[in-house]
Amino acid sequence: MQNTAQNQVFSKKPLKGCTFVFHLLNVRFMWNNLAEWILKNRFGLLIALLLGTIYMGYRASELTMSYNQGALVPVTDTDYVAYQQFRQQFGVDGTVLVAGFRSKDLFTLEVFNDWRSLGIELGKDKAVKQVLSVANMPFLYKDTARQQFVIQPIISKPFLQNQAELDSARERIVTNKFFEGLMLNTQTNATLMGIAIHPDTLNSKNRINTVNRIIKKVNQFAAQHDVEMHYSGLPQIRTAYNTSVKSELKLFSGLSVLVCATMLWFLFRSVYMVFFPVLGVLIGAVWSMGFIACLGYQITILSGLIPALMVVIGISCCVYLLNRYHIEYQLVPNKNQALKNMVKRIGVAALVTNATTAIGFFVFYFTDTKLLVEFGLVCSLGVVFVFSLALIYIPVVFSYLPAPNAKQTKHLNNKLLTSVLHKFNDWAVVHPKYIFMTFGGIVLFSAYGVSKINAVGYIVDDIPKTSKLFTDLQFFQTNFRGVMPLDVVIDTGKKGGAQKPSNIEKIQEIQQIFALHPEFSKPISLVEMFKMANQAYYNGSVENYRLPTAEERTFVIPYAIRALKGSKSAMTTALTDSTRRTARISYSMSDVGTKEIRRIMQEITPKIDSITQNTDLKVRYTGTTLLFLKGNQYLIDSLIESLLLGYLFVILAMLPLFRSIKLLALSFLANLVPQLFTAGIMGYFDIHVKPSTVLIFSIAFCISIDASIHLLNRYAQVIKNGGDVRQAASTTILETGSSIIYAALILSFGFAIFAASEFQGTVALGVLIAITLLMGLFSTLLLLPALLVRFGGNKKQ
Repeated sequence: MQNTAQNQVFSKKPLKGCTFVFHLLNVRFMWNNLAEWILKNRFGLLIALLLGTIYMGYRASELTMSYNQGALVPVTDTDYVAYQQFRQQFGVDGTVLVAGFRSKDLFTLEVFNDWRSLGIELGKDKAVKQVLSVANMPFLYKDTARQQFVIQPIISKPFLQNQAELDSARERIVTNKFFEGLMLNTQTNATLMGIAIHPDTLNSKNRINTVNRIIKKVNQFAAQHDVEMHYSGLPQIRTAYNTSVKSELKLFSGLSVLVCATMLWFLFRSVYMVFFPVLGVLIGAVWSMGFIACLGYQITILSGLIPALMVVIGISCCVYLLNRYHIEYQLVPNKNQALKNMVKRIGVAALVTNATTAIGFFVFYFTDTKLLVEFGLVCSLGVVFVFSLALIYIPVVFSYLPAPNAKQTKHLNNKLLTSVLHKFNDWAVVHPKYIFMTFGGIVLFSAYGVSKINAVGYIVDDIPKTSKLFTDLQFFQTNFRGVMPLDVVIDTGKKGGAQKPSNIEKIQEIQQIFALHPEFSKPISLVEMFKMANQAYYNGSVENYRLPTAEERTFVIPYAIRALKGSKSAMTTALTDSTRRTARISYSMSDVGTKEIRRIMQEITPKIDSITQNTDLKVRYTGTTLLFLKGNQYLIDSLIESLLLGYLFVILAMLPLFRSIKLLALSFLANLVPQLFTAGIMGYFDIHVKPSTVLIFSIAFCISIDASIHLLNRYAQVIKNGGDVRQAASTTILETGSSIIYAALILSFGFAIFAASEFQGTVALGVLIAITLLMGLFSTLLLLPALLVRFGGNKKQ
């Protein structure tokens, strides 16, 4: 008896606009005629694909790495604009590579001379702007005859001849309070060398070679004197990132092919059923890289994942098509007719499923972050191409190949899989209340985990805690309070105001506020320069490392100003702007995380505001560290907005196919449970909410809902052919279950390969998406059918 109550599932009056689009999908595209056209023009299509792939491969070969990491903050943001103004006034920050070691033998003649010689040699490198260490630091000497200070290296000789000369130099070094805690920690016997690299080099392809060349020379010193050398600074951190991205691009591409090929062999047990689909998705990967080049983008930490993503998503699409092809061939044992029926039966559903996947990536285009905009656009173009390729490539290639034999279609009658599907059918259709109870428990379990989630990010967040890059960073944080740049810029409002005594005193008060927080290094500023000048005026007397008194200013300050004007040292020329209106306090700080940085700045800001109250001074905080903090928050906010936008777009994509708010609501409910489960896992395992993990939810949702679309598409066909709700749900599980399981396993294993990454964010991205997809498998085959049985309409007609 026909189910006249199907109207309860599909409304009698379809939503406005949906009928037109539904007919557009079924009539205008004319899926049956499309299949005819594909097979009729198969040779020409293969030639066009070959030529297009050659061209895109050529474009892909021109790709270069991104060396400036891109801006996480929109260029219109006020803090970003202020940062660019800061760079124009004082130069680029974050260009110093630091190398450090700890040894009680530093002030032995051989070690000290070699450390000095290393600094001199590195300073001759064309890519190096300046090198500073305790062995060649600038020093103020009082020139009474000319009434000024002279800035000269603390050691004028190329080499010290004996220990007595070194002991004399050591005395001058350790009593120079300006450099105490900056390049030498006398308590731990740690020292560092700051190597300033030209910004143009850091933003070019020569970056990696330059950094590696410097490290190689420093390592030679370390080996010669048997010390453990540590490296850090933004040039080193970003170079390490770029090197890893480059190697992981190859690694993940290879792993994705290996995993997908293994899964295809396990499923079809046929060489050509493995070879040709893998060849097809490799073509898709080449095109995706070609899209990056054609759009004028470079390879970043995110776009380096795209080829592997296209392989995984493309294989999933091929599995749906090939599984349907085998089903159709069993019904009609005619190869070409089976291929035509494959396109006709699965075309609309495949279009919508890939549209939702493309939407999952495309919503990133609407964020304010360039990194995500590029990733989202390229991925969405790649998914559209991979779908179009599969829809054409599979019928064309398999029309030339032999018809599937019994061995290749054996998977359709897999006893284990059939038993599992019947068990799923029994639970979901016959005993849905048990499913509701189980998933209700999962929701409660997940909700508690969500309450434990912590939102925090670190500049070196993706680096494993056991890696040398991380342990090296800890060395500098322990001995020198970090290497992450943060700057305080004080605008005095008047030309020359930065040197006004009352303003200098205010700057000292600001520094005293920062000094209460151990996360910040000793500052470099005009205040410290004038303190050093006062100490130098009194011939290096330690107790005179202080600001000059009102009486002393008349002779000490003019000495210092004349020295500053004649200095070419980057440490002294960048303390004020060219008009001496604006002063700069330069700090290095520990990578304490976005939450802690925010707390510290919220605590510091009102105190400093009280200092500058009723003055003309205007204080702003800038630098790559604070810009990262804001960029991190921008990313999280943008990704949450993109997730909601993705939900909306998916609804619009699914409405023409199902024309039922009820089915959409049930599908969404079933697919939100896996996301809630993943969020709970993040809470239980203390996986922080950060850009790489927020990215998971939008991608996973728009991929996992594909299974629901295939299931609902078949469910709708059974309903329209006269089946009741229970029958439709049962038939749907048994007929589509195998494809859904195979696709989910391929996608899960495909994303799981990212666990091999050196970046913890990439590991979390791959593992959590794999978990979401596996949970989505059970949600689609158990919860969704149970919801259809309970709320889909009449249970019996």
